[in-house]
Amino acid sequence: MSRGEVRDGLKRLDAEGWVHEGKADYLVNAARAWLAAETEKPGSAILVSPTWREIDRLNDFVRAELGTRGTLQGPERTVRALDLTDYTAAQRRVVRNYEPGMYVAPIARVPGLKAGQWVAITGRDDEGRLVLANGAKIAPRVHGAKLQVAREIDVGVRVGDCLMLQANDKALGVINGERVTVRELGPDGLRVLQDRTGRELMLPAAYRTFVHGYAVTAEKSQGATVDRAIVAAEKLDGRRTYVAASRGRRAVEVHLPEKRAVLAAARNAIDAKEQALDHGRLPPPRGSAHRFSRVRAFVEWQRQHAARAFVAVRDRLARALGRSRAGRAGAAQSQEANTR
Repeated sequence: MSRGEVRDGLKRLDAEGWVHEGKADYLVNAARAWLAAETEKPGSAILVSPTWREIDRLNDFVRAELGTRGTLQGPERTVRALDLTDYTAAQRRVVRNYEPGMYVAPIARVPGLKAGQWVAITGRDDEGRLVLANGAKIAPRVHGAKLQVAREIDVGVRVGDCLMLQANDKALGVINGERVTVRELGPDGLRVLQDRTGRELMLPAAYRTFVHGYAVTAEKSQGATVDRAIVAAEKLDGRRTYVAASRGRRAVEVHLPEKRAVLAAARNAIDAKEQALDHGRLPPPRGSAHRFSRVRAFVEWQRQHAARAFVAVRDRLARALGRSRAGRAGAAQSQEANTR
């Protein structure tokens, strides 16, 4: 698939028994496969789907099953969270892609915005600028590439829920794309356990950029590598199929409603015009900037991937240094005891 042979790659997976036809139950079957993998070895699998309609259904089924098993406990709290869009840099430059009620935050210096601050969009003016709740006016064609864009959503949270964080925060020590497990619904935020480090921390109420971490889009799965990738999709395109399938080191499992129809429709190439679009939510980009969007999206992904790798290496070094210090301390105590 990495060479663009998407249809041939899917056919080879089918020949090996990894492509499953589930008719109306294809999403349920994919969710059950993920639950089985997670039960056997937590953190070993990722569940990927191309559309939010499918992701919402997958998350609902997984959470219902986890509630039945007792993994999710206590009452549910509804949190008004911010879900980042998958807009490319080119799409963020197009003013029509913004709607009142959406939120923006800067990833670089933008006049009228502060670092880490999310501000609601209240409208657009006649000059093609976004009008923000803080009174600022921003021209997407000038500053769009420096913006993060999000929509407000309701996220039901219970103790035991898995959340995927969508924003870096140096003060908290969290990075975009990592997963945490909810330990406590506190009055001022959520106490969570970092899957990456095993550290407990408090996510304050001001940190709102997260979604359920069970099923994710192909774009949001980038940077994650696990033993097994489980893909559930009514339709497949080249880019998303490759991104989703490449998340699994050892196995890729694909769940489809109609195997023959989906495999026949799969293109045997990764179209250069395919964008990191969230089907059903994002309009296609327009304008000359479209031709550069793939390069910018790749550069952004590389930057985020490098940040995750740096944090992972730093954490491993810290743990190794801690073990080394503990070993030296133990040896010193032993030597002192022998001397006595």
